[in-house]
Amino acid sequence: MTNPENKYEAASLVAAGQLTEERIAKLCGVSRACLTRWKREKAFQQMVADHFAAFREKCDARSIADRNRRIGILDDTLAGLLAIKARRSVQFASIPGGGHTGLLMQRNTTVGTEYRVDGVLVRSLLAVSEQAARETGQWTEIHEHRMRRLKDLSEAELESFVTDAEKEYGAAAVRGEA
Repeated sequence: MTNPENKYEAASLVAAGQLTEERIAKLCGVSRACLTRWKREKAFQQMVADHFAAFREKCDARSIADRNRRIGILDDTLAGLLAIKARRSVQFASIPGGGHTGLLMQRNTTVGTEYRVDGVLVRSLLAVSEQAARETGQWTEIHEHRMRRLKDLSEAELESFVTDAEKEYGAAAVRGEA
């Protein structure tokens, strides 16, 4: 017989969505099979929904629970950054070296006025754009792959390579018989 408090805690952890089923089961002192059975029960599903709703209410006050709100905030932030860029592109249009881009900032020094790329603006534009792409599922990581030369492959790797090519293109084409 399981403790109702364990079931309540499990529902809370499932709603949070941060832990694996194995970890939740262990923390609640039940088997993974037991947790799986609970997850099929309507009453447990309702407990999870209630926990999630309570969590969402708390987070809504901070505007982080709702993906659409987060994207809206990112959109507003990006619009503000682009407005700064647009104003500067007009203000500094006659400055050689990129004034028309809107990415320069003006800095008054004791020697005079200097213009330089506004690194904070550039980094902010990139960061907001990346976060928006991540939120909308449009972000992909680019991984560099180093190609090995054929002469560096072992016999087994070469044979595997040939076998895969034969499956894809046909044995005759791979062996130059086509």
